[in-house]
Parts: sequence; C-alpha cells; structure tokens
Amino acid sequence: DGKVVVVTGAVSAIPGYDSIGSATVREALDEGAKGVVVSDINDKLGAAFVKELNEKYGEGKAIFVHTDVSKPEEVEKLFEATEEAYGGVDAIMANAGIATAEDVDQDPDAVLKSRKLIQGINEDGVFYTAMYGARLMIKHKTQGSIVMVSSIHGVVGRPKVVNYETGDVLIDRFNLLQYTMGKHGVVGLSKAMALQLAEYGIRVNTVNPGYIRSEEHTSE
Repeated sequence: DGKVVVVTGAVSAIPGYDSIGSATVREALDEGAKGVVVSDINDKLGAAFVKELNEKYGEGKAIFVHTDVSKPEEVEKLFEATEEAYGGVDAIMANAGIATAEDVDQDPDAVLKSRKLIQGINEDGVFYTAMYGARLMIKHKTQGSIVMVSSIHGVVGRPKVVNYETGDVLIDRFNLLQYTMGKHGVVGLSKAMALQLAEYGIRVNTVNPGYIRSEEHTSE
C-alpha cells in the first residue's frame, strides 16, 4: 500500500497475454501502489498500457518512461522521472531481457554482435537499473526492495529451451549459451549487491522463472 514501483521490460507484446513485467505492474496497483513506472523501449505499447492502467486505477497512477536499459544515461533518466513524478521509489523489478540464437561454432561476427547485444541488456542493464535505483533509495533513506529477473538458466546450464522432465528441445532456433552466462551473472550480482546494500536496509533478490510465453517465443 502506498508504494512506488518501477518495472523495466514492463509491456506485453502479445495481445491477451501478460508478460512478467506487465503482470507485476498490474499486481502492484491491485495491491494499492501509489504509482507505477512502466519502463520499456516500445513507446506505442507502453503508452497504451499506461492509458489503460490510468483509466482503471485512476489518473496519475502510472507513467511510461522510454528506457533502453543498455544505456546508463537512459536508466539514470528513468529514476529521475520516477523521483519527479512520485518522490522516490520503494520497489524495483529489473526485468528487461532478450534471448539470442547464434551458435558459437557458426559465423564469429554474428556471435560477437549477439554477445554485445545480450550483455548490454541482460547484464549491464540489470546492473544499471539496480545501481541507479539503489542510489535513489539511499537518497531518500528508503528501505526498499530490488528484484532481478534471472531465469531457470541462471541456476542450470542448458544451451536450448527444453522440457525439463523429458529433455525434449522445445524451440530449436534458440541457442542459449550466452543467455545462460548472463543469467548466471545476474544471480551473482544479486548476492553481492544484497550484502553491499544491507546496511541501508535495501533487499536484493532474484527470481528464476521457467519458460514464459512471449513475443520472442511465438514469432518466427
């Protein structure tokens, strides 16, 4: 009740389905959040989502901030906008992430391009979100919570999307070596940052979900 929540990767691109991010935003408002900040790179869907939320929960309950989390200056502006709109932040979900498909034994240029992209979003983006969010919490002496979205691939090593009961490959076009490396990094970051921020009363945790229906998994 009365909390301010920031969620990156907060829209859903599939009509009729919530993503982890959009479902979190809705749940926060259902639980009485003072305000939510919808952060994403998709301006059209972000604006439409915020319009829907404000119509349902009340004007000013949600704002949209365009954020490419791989760019620290944009993440910094995200939390500046949050402070301007709501005075601070209580909870953050670092959810923005992507998966890539390049095999390490294929075109090396494609692999390196993919590596730079996935590192920028899945690793650097989570770090920037946690860092700038924590700074805002510390500024206002807020004993808040930071949740980093890792993956089942953050705790096991699997190069493909598989059924964990049968071992069958579900989506062959994804090679998740680099994704797996990045998600393991998120788990390590959360452990270290939790210890560093404990003196401020800020909690840092990860969630490690399994496979979620998303635009990446349904498009060809």
